[in-house]
Amino acid sequence: RIGLGFYSKQYEIGGIEFENAEHFDSRMILMVAGLQVGDKISIPGDRISTAIDNLWKQGMFEDVKISATRIQDNLVFLKITLRERPKMSKYKIMGISGDDHKKLNDDLHISAGDVVTENMLQTSKNIIRSYYLEKGFSNVEVTHSLEPDTSEGKDRVIVYFHTSYGIKKFFK
Repeated sequence: RIGLGFYSKQYEIGGIEFENAEHFDSRMILMVAGLQVGDKISIPGDRISTAIDNLWKQGMFEDVKISATRIQDNLVFLKITLRERPKMSKYKIMGISGDDHKKLNDDLHISAGDVVTENMLQTSKNIIRSYYLEKGFSNVEVTHSLEPDTSEGKDRVIVYFHTSYGIKKFFK
């Protein structure tokens, strides 16, 4: 990284390179980020922070970094480094019966290829938890774990939902 000092200075973006973005169209990344070669930006300034926020909000990445790799006169060259969230190859719900599997599979609305986000995991756990609470079980606990699925290629995981639903209540 290049030390850019304390005071803001205006630069023209002279070039943008990407790291770890092989599954994404670079034009799409730039459109979402709101950055283009030839744009004028201040460093430090809000445009880089806004670009990072815009990419982060897509929910497709675990990490987003934008750094200046080189400054030449009034040109700045940027590198956008992304770390994709893994995609789910399959999921399994552990500790439940066959009938419950069928009902929960219908309710979850998740499938192979989905990006594994915190929201997807939490929503799925809430659906499983609610299912057992509605059936009258107490102390329902649902956790998850991720296991790399090397048979499906890089950045694929198997999502395991682990359930524990205690004793069925007889009175409400």
